Amino acid sequence: MNFSPHAFLNSNLKGIDMKRILKMNTHQCNRVLFLCMTVLGFTGCGTVPKNLGTFEPDSIVVVDGRGRLMQPVGNAGQNRYTSLWAMKSTVPLDREEKYVQAVAENIKRQLEDGRDVVVYIHGGLNLQRTSMERAAALRDWPTGPRSSSEPYILPINWQSSLYSSYRDNLFFIREGKDYRDRGGGSVLWGVLTSPIVLFRDTVGMVGSAPYVWERNMANYLVGAFPSTYEDRISDRTLQDFYFEWHQGQGHLPESALPDQKTGDLGSLLSTVFTPIRMVSSPFVRSFGEPAWDIMRRRTTLMFHRPPFDLHAGPEWTEGVMSKLGAQFVEVTHHMQTETYKSLLEDKTEDSDPKLILVCHSMGAIIGSKLLRLYPEMKFDDIVFMGAACTVRDVGEYVLPYLAKHRETEFFNLTLHPKNEVRENNWLFIAPRGSLLVYIDNMLVHPDNLLDRTAGRYENFAMSLPYLQEEAERLASRYADLTADDLRKRVYLRTFPYGRNFETYVPRKHGHFSQFNFWQRSFYDPTATYIGFNLKENPTPAIMRITP
Repeated sequence: MNFSPHAFLNSNLKGIDMKRILKMNTHQCNRVLFLCMTVLGFTGCGTVPKNLGTFEPDSIVVVDGRGRLMQPVGNAGQNRYTSLWAMKSTVPLDREEKYVQAVAENIKRQLEDGRDVVVYIHGGLNLQRTSMERAAALRDWPTGPRSSSEPYILPINWQSSLYSSYRDNLFFIREGKDYRDRGGGSVLWGVLTSPIVLFRDTVGMVGSAPYVWERNMANYLVGAFPSTYEDRISDRTLQDFYFEWHQGQGHLPESALPDQKTGDLGSLLSTVFTPIRMVSSPFVRSFGEPAWDIMRRRTTLMFHRPPFDLHAGPEWTEGVMSKLGAQFVEVTHHMQTETYKSLLEDKTEDSDPKLILVCHSMGAIIGSKLLRLYPEMKFDDIVFMGAACTVRDVGEYVLPYLAKHRETEFFNLTLHPKNEVRENNWLFIAPRGSLLVYIDNMLVHPDNLLDRTAGRYENFAMSLPYLQEEAERLASRYADLTADDLRKRVYLRTFPYGRNFETYVPRKHGHFSQFNFWQRSFYDPTATYIGFNLKENPTPAIMRITP
């Protein structure tokens, strides 16, 4: 049936039926927003929908944009117009605890079988369909179910697409309140006032244009004249910081490697498309900033949810990640029991199985908060890939966690700084730079360097003195801990730049999740690198990329 926004609004103005509005708002508002975005020129990249098979309920955690636990609908990708979030597939609140307990029991079984367990949290700007397809690929790649010798991967999927985030900003979220909650406001009022929000963002696009042009021009010049950038990035001061941090162990970041020339085609196309980018960059700033705010809101809803019925009382509900964090604590206690150790005696030869946390992009915001709220749980390795959390989050959340768990190691993976600033998106139409460049330059307003993203080499390396101070402060609180001990367990891996590495290392912000991130040979800079791209080149490349 054809949908007419004009007829929809007129019909509801003539006879307002709140039950009908509340029941139909998701599908109808989706269509309204689709029309708005089409007119405004939003473009996106998608993949051909696939049949994802069946996910066992204990093998994946799926959370919608309101923080509700969802049933894992295995074939949600069959119909490209069907969204998992629109289906009536939420887990009842009184059954969430049982669901999360089943996930924890599955983790225990995998550990008891001698398998490492990787908890993987994806980042922002992920379509539900593609994130579910990625989870299926991690489960089945390359030719069938993953072997028992490979780590078991538990995906944490949360709704983070640009479309759904801006939709919520346009129709439902006002000053932190959700109009879909009973007592939170009127959904009809949100729909009727959405043109005002759209007008605000459009006017903001015009007003912010000069500032955005200046920021993008600065980023363009950095990429166009790499000699100046190399001098700044490869400054001996940064390298000295890194040597000092690791007490002369010499784990230099790979950005200090000699540059491998890649040709000028990308720079030429970037120059040709500069006029188009002058138009698109204010658009990205004005419409991307409120979408980013909604995504940040969703990371908090993973831990704390306001009551959906405000009239029922002011009680807040534990979020899905809070319940999962409590279960991770139980898993940690289980791993310390004699029963668990006896089960492993005949199954492991070299070492006990590990529990590993891997977070990509905005997933690091969720991961760092998980470490802060549940420090009793024990992860053996913590891996941030292109982390969108701040350097301050690493200092305030990750380092205290390392101080408590003396065998845990932290690995911060970044793109080469040239790839970071030169990344091209949407066929050269969008502003140049990775998502982290967008965040630092357009989407947030950092107070200082510590409030910039930790997933950029420049930000993290320049903040090492701050991390040094935090390490010394933590060491003063523990009698048996030294700052040296903390430093030795913090690693920075910056992947190389150049044609020689193009198919074997991440070159774009979104590439991290395409590689074998669950293997230590990928994320540990002290090991011989073994990397392969599940999507482009599944043949492993074995090479030494540290000097």
